[in-house]
Amino acid sequence: MKEKGSVLFILLIAVVLFAALAYAVARMMQGGNPDIINVEQSRLAGNEILAYAQSMRQAAQTIKISNGCADMDISVENGAVAGYTHTSVATDNCKLFHSDGGGLVYQPPVAEWLDDSISPAPALRGQWYFPANTCVPETGSAGAGCESDSADNEAIIAVLPYIKKQLCIQINNLLGVTNPGGNPPVETGNGWTAGNTKYTGAQADAETLDQAGKMAGCFEGDAASNPGAGTYHFFKILIPR
Repeated sequence: MKEKGSVLFILLIAVVLFAALAYAVARMMQGGNPDIINVEQSRLAGNEILAYAQSMRQAAQTIKISNGCADMDISVENGAVAGYTHTSVATDNCKLFHSDGGGLVYQPPVAEWLDDSISPAPALRGQWYFPANTCVPETGSAGAGCESDSADNEAIIAVLPYIKKQLCIQINNLLGVTNPGGNPPVETGNGWTAGNTKYTGAQADAETLDQAGKMAGCFEGDAASNPGAGTYHFFKILIPR
């Protein structure tokens, strides 16, 4: 009877501990520890963003290899965001967002990913942006000073602009990109042109996305650049050149 009583006592302690743990988790989910929730939600969102960005890169590679499209023939024209109509005659099989091309469906970013504290709302918030005339040093054939070297090395890049800082941090963590002092790296060049020029099949010297050697990452804008300080942006090179 003494052994049976001891087992029952241990089971009772286990039940009490489990109930306490369940209560603590419930409190956390109800806002008891929003930082932990925010980190986990940001990590999940970061995985979604990285998966979609990688699907764009893979689709761009497929267009090149399987459909025989040259880099500059690749079109990011889509039915959701205007301004990406290709400057030359781009056949459907060279379009990233077409069933005969890359086979992708344009997916707008989820509202919860975006920093809605900026007012007035930036023009590019709420959309994937494909900048023209932008190079990333130490990727493809681009080197230092690639914004003015007269070389044909501007990349085709996908940018998810104006996301939340915590999401930016978690994306870098997932990529293995260093967040100096726990903050995203600051862009020291011009992330993209002040006019938000869209890629339409033509490239020229203009701006440097100064994230040297990175095929993907997330950064903070700089006070002297476009975009500005206190704003956070994910990028993925689809085609390095």
